[in-house]
Amino acid sequence: MTQRKSMSAAQQHGEGEGFSLRWQRPRLPAAPEGPEVWGHHQDGAGGRYRVQEATADLHEALLRFYAAEFFHDEPVSRDLGLAADEVSAAEYSFMAAASLRQGASLVVLEERPEGAALAAEPEIVGGMILPVLSIHEELPEMQGRVVRIMMGLNLALRGSGPHCDPLAPTRTPPLQHYACDLGLWVRRDRRGRGLGSAILAAVPTVCATLGIPHFSTLFTSAQSQRLATKAGFKELTRLPYADVMDEEGRPAFSAQMPETHCALMGTDIDIK
Repeated sequence: MTQRKSMSAAQQHGEGEGFSLRWQRPRLPAAPEGPEVWGHHQDGAGGRYRVQEATADLHEALLRFYAAEFFHDEPVSRDLGLAADEVSAAEYSFMAAASLRQGASLVVLEERPEGAALAAEPEIVGGMILPVLSIHEELPEMQGRVVRIMMGLNLALRGSGPHCDPLAPTRTPPLQHYACDLGLWVRRDRRGRGLGSAILAAVPTVCATLGIPHFSTLFTSAQSQRLATKAGFKELTRLPYADVMDEEGRPAFSAQMPETHCALMGTDIDIK
């Protein structure tokens, strides 16, 4: 069960500075010298990519990537107007920065052909920000309208039954922490090349390696739900967007929302 605590405006706009989530990445006994690479992928056009840990040197670039792409195009973010809600956008980035510092998040980098000039900054074409939440986690109390609706949507789905809340006291065996996500995203010009599937395929390996016994999160579009099913994640519950209300009791989503429902999907992880 998570708790809420107030967060000052300075913290809200400080991209996670001064705030840490409880779980931190353990030191692996056979850690590589460089970033942990969780997978490779080659598309039909000859593009080569690697799915790796989002190391500290990539955090700022990854946050910019999400602000430029995810905030504008992800169905829930787009319909609610995340990019235009300055407070919510800052709060989302705040939590994303704190999650990145935990060390479980993924980034997809395009590998350049041999002999190609090195770019000043690695070319990010996808990512998945993975917060790991612990029992008795104290989360900041958010103020932005859009973020509060997003949190309400998550709580509504997690509260659908004990099987939907990994930290429920009735769960057997009880868990101390689990992974979720703040958005799986692929760059607009690299979609349709299997990168979303490559990211999802890496999640169980990441969790097993880092000692995370459960992963579940919201999949907000029909396409992402199909990819999650293909990757082996099970649907735990779903909620039509038409049934989601804001704090004033009004429909949270517009009549133009192209998606019909949000699904909570996940899997237990076999930790050896």
